[in-house]
Amino acid sequence: MQIVQARKAQQEGADYIGVGPIFSTTTKSFEPPVGLDYLKQVKREITIPFVAIGAINLDNIGEILHAGGYCVAICSAIICNDNIIQTTRSFKNLLAMHTQLQL
Repeated sequence: MQIVQARKAQQEGADYIGVGPIFSTTTKSFEPPVGLDYLKQVKREITIPFVAIGAINLDNIGEILHAGGYCVAICSAIICNDNIIQTTRSFKNLLAMHTQLQL
């Protein structure tokens, strides 16, 4: 999604938008990654909630959070992991810690 599309969605009354894929991913291979700079631009210009998606994992979620993403869709990093429960807990802990730091 380009920023023009994001603005239009907001103007037309969207409740939220998806932003991504942030990083290159096989599940969204039809779209080039939009990257962290675009995520920062959305954070600056769009006032409705947005969900960052696209190859988000435990190694890069900190970058997403630092860039202003507070709502993330995490798919492959969890469902393709041998230990789904522990991976989910790790994401939960990172997100909780980030939330506490923001308060």
